[in-house]
Amino acid sequence: MIASAPRKRPVLASAGLARLPSVIEEHRPQFLILCHGGNDLLRNLGRKQAAENIRAMLRLAMDKGMGVLLVAVPEPGVFASPPDFYKEIADEFGVPLEGEALKEILRDKALKADLVHPSAQGYARLAEALAGILKRSGAI
Repeated sequence: MIASAPRKRPVLASAGLARLPSVIEEHRPQFLILCHGGNDLLRNLGRKQAAENIRAMLRLAMDKGMGVLLVAVPEPGVFASPPDFYKEIADEFGVPLEGEALKEILRDKALKADLVHPSAQGYARLAEALAGILKRSGAI
């Protein structure tokens, strides 16, 4: 996962797709943890376009020989559940999916920094969940 400086505007999946080639070129990672689509869902920009951008990012990473872990981002709302397209994409590309951690974190006020982002404790919980998946899948 490549960390970047906080941005003033939310990063949409289309912006992530546009930025990904230069990030890959600059850092040459072997593995990508892809957690995108939340801002698209928050702004009602359409599941179909978010899903297509995520697919394109996966293709790009996999074409470069990178392993990928996909993280499902919940839709805003009472149940804060991820849309089905994350599982469909993970199955389509044969990549592991973390589909529960963010949902559980964002349902717990103690793990949230604001209405849509985890706190430091929430991100630590997410990192633990991702590490568990990476260990079970043999990536680490």
